[in-house]
Amino acid sequence: MGYRAPSFSINHEHLAILAESGYRYDSSFHPFTLHDRYARLDNLGTPLSPGVYPTNGHITELALPVERFGRLQLPISGGGYFRLYPGALFRRLVRRAIARDGHYIMYLHSWEFDSEMPRVKFPGFGLRFRHYNNLSLTASRMRALVTMLTSMQTRFLTVSEFLEDLPRGRAAA
Repeated sequence: MGYRAPSFSINHEHLAILAESGYRYDSSFHPFTLHDRYARLDNLGTPLSPGVYPTNGHITELALPVERFGRLQLPISGGGYFRLYPGALFRRLVRRAIARDGHYIMYLHSWEFDSEMPRVKFPGFGLRFRHYNNLSLTASRMRALVTMLTSMQTRFLTVSEFLEDLPRGRAAA
């Protein structure tokens, strides 16, 4: 039903292929402009909801959340950012995103819960740090985030359920 490209490497041609292949949604658009590996999507049109875009009428694009403080951008969609930021800061940024957008979309890789996974020798310190830093904290941080979201009386939805909740006829079928 849904797709997320490795390293958010998506473009409009890829979106068309996904739609032709029967996917209902994609969540590969990461509007964090400072990361050198993230692809860019432009001209997504008018959002159905903050960060939710109809594309060519056949697939819905779900942008990942980024908090902005003036010119400073902070990705808050999960993954390495979830492990790198202090837990309290991440939760505060999620609260801001929910207050602003009315929803929050997050991703995590299953390997991010496995602090005992075999280590791969990445070239350079940066990749090793990004990949392995704070893996032992993922589960406890996720519990704290779920506790916070539960206390806010948020609903936990799959993306399919989220798209169904959008006003009828507005999300791609």
